[in-house]
Amino acid sequence: MADFHHFYRTTDRGESLCYVWFPAMHTRADILMVNGGSEADCCKVAEEVVEELSRLERVANCFCPTSELAQVNRGAARSVVPLSDTLRELLEQCLHYNGLTGGLFDITTDSEPFGADCARAVQLSAEGVRFLRMGVRLNLSGYLKGYALDRIRQVLRLRGVGNALVSLGTSSVMALGQRHGVSGWPVTLPGGEECVELSNECLTTSGNDNPGRRHIVNPHTGHYVEGVRTVSVVTECGALGEVMSTSLFIATPQQRTGLCQRFAVKHWYVAGDE
Repeated sequence: MADFHHFYRTTDRGESLCYVWFPAMHTRADILMVNGGSEADCCKVAEEVVEELSRLERVANCFCPTSELAQVNRGAARSVVPLSDTLRELLEQCLHYNGLTGGLFDITTDSEPFGADCARAVQLSAEGVRFLRMGVRLNLSGYLKGYALDRIRQVLRLRGVGNALVSLGTSSVMALGQRHGVSGWPVTLPGGEECVELSNECLTTSGNDNPGRRHIVNPHTGHYVEGVRTVSVVTECGALGEVMSTSLFIATPQQRTGLCQRFAVKHWYVAGDE
């Protein structure tokens, strides 16, 4: 039985509301379902979501020594490591976005030593994955939550839940359908100064939200990006949102325009120091 907390009630308008929360992916997941069916139905949906996120962590959480990705990091420099369908899809997508962003989105920045050629040292084949040099390490943390939002969307729609708000630690948010009969969901940007309305869209944020936090490496320099700044983007796809928020956070103001045009990103927000 999946472990989660929930609250269910019916409003004066006759709507059913089910609010679910549980720990996942080193943060807290919150899901609000509107008119998702009976309490039992909503709990069944929540259980499927919890199980799906747990599965993704078993596949791609590089910090868990028993995950599939951790096994790849330990062995792929010595021999080809077979891949599950999910991890293969994740790696193919990330390497593809690495090329499309001119190297700004890079899942190899944890490598020792790191260099701009590390992503090119990840070789995918029909048999699996092989690292062409020692020291390469893959970290999908900057992509996995967005990918997870897309997987959650599939679960909700498959189970007939068309109206929902999903948050993975406030930095990755997805809105489906409507609330209280009104199209779109109002979501506050990190920092609480501005609100955007999401309609079947995701809001993804990357950056340094306090002076002591540095966790995103600029692949072009090999150094952490300094300064208190966040970048938020609105996209239809959660995975693309992770790519774009990270890339735009690293990019210069001049590079951002080109990236947004290439990926057809219409709404993005920068808060903090430039």
